[in-house]
Amino acid sequence: MNKTRFAVLGLLSIRPMSGYDLKQTIEASTRNFWNESYGQIYPVLRELTSSGLTTREEDRRDGGRARHIYTVTEPGLQELQSWLVEPVERQQIRNELLLKLFFGAQAPIEVSIGHVEGFRARQERALRRYEETEATMNLRERPDDPNRQHWLITLSYGRHQAEAAIAWSDETLAALRGLASAT
Repeated sequence: MNKTRFAVLGLLSIRPMSGYDLKQTIEASTRNFWNESYGQIYPVLRELTSSGLTTREEDRRDGGRARHIYTVTEPGLQELQSWLVEPVERQQIRNELLLKLFFGAQAPIEVSIGHVEGFRARQERALRRYEETEATMNLRERPDDPNRQHWLITLSYGRHQAEAAIAWSDETLAALRGLASAT
């Protein structure tokens, strides 16, 4: 089943949005654990609207190009709520870094070290981004917003994952450098 539809319905349950607004909201909120492209969003919006799960209205601002604003309907909310109570499917993990490390004996050790150093740097950036996002949310979001605590929970997950990945990187770099000095 295409889970993009539930990501879109969930975002539209927060507020009506255009396809562009949906992508911008994803970039500011879920992209670290659930990302969607415009090529995924717009076909799903058409499907949801033709199925009666969303409505589409034109919005003309300043006489410019018309934007289409989508709103979730009651049947759309019901479909989202039905999906939310279903068990979570097991995710298949595909991690290119781990695959390259698994076969790392076939390449110079410096290559593996470089891969892990790059990964560690990305995790450091992600950790800073999570912390900045959380600080911004704590300043801007209303404490009584029913979504706020759920959003903070997902940020916490990302922060913990980044911290664990940094610790793993440090351990792995020590092991790889040990291998390099032994040769």
